[in-house]
Amino acid sequence: AKQLIERVIYAEGAENGLEFTIVRPFNWIGPRMDFIPGVDGPSEGVPRVLACFSNGLLRGEPLKLVDGGQSQRTFLYIKDAIEAVLLMI
Repeated sequence: AKQLIERVIYAEGAENGLEFTIVRPFNWIGPRMDFIPGVDGPSEGVPRVLACFSNGLLRGEPLKLVDGGQSQRTFLYIKDAIEAVLLMI
């Protein structure tokens, strides 16, 4: 869905001169941004990566790794992310 809307925006720019900047955020972290199911949020739903790791650690369960642990993730604190987006705007 993200890539599709980016292509639509690009096409609008190519066809009609729409000026645009696409910002695709990655993993932002900060207070109240994640939940551990049944601990500090609803028991249903899928938490994001840090809460998934925390949930596994707290419950003594194996950590679920993408691609056998070969994938890497980058995290950015929310205040830094907001500052970066404001600079882009």
